[in-house]
Amino acid sequence: MRERMRIIGKGLPLFLVIMISFVVTFYFAMFGFDPHHDGFMFKTALDVSRGLTMYKDTYSQYGVLTILIQAAFIKILGEKVWAVKAATVVMYMISYIVAYLIYRKFLGRISAMLVCFLTLSMSPFFFWVFLPWSSVYSIAFLMISAYTIITYFERGGVQNAWLIAGSIAGVCCFLCRQPVGIVTVLAFYVSVFFLFAAKKVTFKGSPELGDEAFA
Repeated sequence: MRERMRIIGKGLPLFLVIMISFVVTFYFAMFGFDPHHDGFMFKTALDVSRGLTMYKDTYSQYGVLTILIQAAFIKILGEKVWAVKAATVVMYMISYIVAYLIYRKFLGRISAMLVCFLTLSMSPFFFWVFLPWSSVYSIAFLMISAYTIITYFERGGVQNAWLIAGSIAGVCCFLCRQPVGIVTVLAFYVSVFFLFAAKKVTFKGSPELGDEAFA
């Protein structure tokens, strides 16, 4: 019984993050309509779901991956604006779940959960209508990239699968919102610099990787 309660206690903070992030984002997704963001994103995703080709038959000023994800949800949920909002709810949830996993590397379970709730409290839909914009999708993949790369460093820089997964997630981040490309690259170099400066990252067991890998 004690073992079962201990297991439940370990998983409860993550469960609360999943449920509360879903309930909050789902609730706000049901209200409001922005002619530009909702209309523009829905129109392009609808075109793609009907078989049109991006940048040939239809156009988006954002990234192609965001449109493909939204088009998939339109295929599943039907040709309505709610489909792209539902896709955005899922991406918000992914962001908070991965954020919790990242915070857990540095904080206790309760602290990590509270930081996730603090992050949730600063979401833009509290101050504006719920928007299915590409930034949400880009941030989700950025969080996945951060988690995998941190895990790669954490394990001594010898399990390249984590680094490859982080690179793929970084590419997906760019494909969701192309303008973040240069910002993401700069943020990576700045983050690594401060990690080395704080002596939090080493490359033990990975002689092929060193400072020159970031030159």
